[in-house]
Amino acid sequence: PVVLDSIDCTAVVPAKRLADVLDAARTPPIGVDIVGYGPPLWCVIGNGKITFHSDWSAYDHGRATVSVEAETNGEAQFHSAVSLVARVLRDFTTIDEGDETVRFEIDGPTGSGCRVVASEWVLTCPFIDPVAQEWGGMMRREIMSAGFEYERDGDRAVEYLVNGVQVRAQVHGGRHPVCRLSAIVARNVASGEFLLSELNDWNKAHAGMKFWWEAGKVVAVIDLDSNHMSDICDESLRLAAAVARLAAPTAAL
Repeated sequence: PVVLDSIDCTAVVPAKRLADVLDAARTPPIGVDIVGYGPPLWCVIGNGKITFHSDWSAYDHGRATVSVEAETNGEAQFHSAVSLVARVLRDFTTIDEGDETVRFEIDGPTGSGCRVVASEWVLTCPFIDPVAQEWGGMMRREIMSAGFEYERDGDRAVEYLVNGVQVRAQVHGGRHPVCRLSAIVARNVASGEFLLSELNDWNKAHAGMKFWWEAGKVVAVIDLDSNHMSDICDESLRLAAAVARLAAPTAAL
C-alpha cells in the first residue's frame, strides 16, 4: 500500500469538471488503439489550476495537454496513473448535480504518491517513473537472461561485470528512448591535446561507440536504441572488449 509521508500540496476541484478533463487527457489520438489506460499522466498543480499532460510519443504522436481550474495550496509535479480517477468518479460519485468536489493531496517530492479524496471514497495513486516502468524491467530481464549478475541503482540503472569490466546500463526517455551502456576506460587521466586527438581517433574507429574525458576519467559509451534491448548482451561484450583493449594505453597517456 502507498503511504503518504507528508502532504506537500493540495487542490480542490469540481468532480464533474475533473472527470471531463481526465476523459479528454486519456483519450488516444485518432487511429491509436491502446490496452488499458494508456501512458501515465504528467500532473502539474499550482497557480489555481491542475494541468494534465499525456505523452503519446510511444504511439508516434505528440503530447496532449488539458487543464481545469482548482483551489490550490502549494505546487507539485508528478507522473501517476490518475487517469483511473475518471472511472472512479463516473462509477462512485454523483457528479451530475455539479456541486460535488474532490480534493487532491500530494506527497512531498521524495514521497510515494497522491491521494484523491471524495465524500464517500478515497483513491491513492502511487507516483510513477514512466521511463523505468516501460524500459527498466525489460533492461534487467535481458541482462539477467544473458547470465550477468547485476546490482540495481534505482529503477533506471544497473551495474554488472562483463569479462572483468564494470559496465553500467541506464535507460533514458524522450522521443527516441535509449539504454546507455558506459564503462570507465581509465582514471586519473589529465586532459590535453594529445588525449583529445586519441579520443577523436577512437570515435572514428569504433562505430556506434563514443569516448570522452570527464573529471579525470576516460569513458566509453554505447547508446542502444531501447527498441533493440535484445542487443544489450552483444553490445555489452563489445563495449567491455574495447575498454579492456584500451585501458593500459590510456592509463599511460
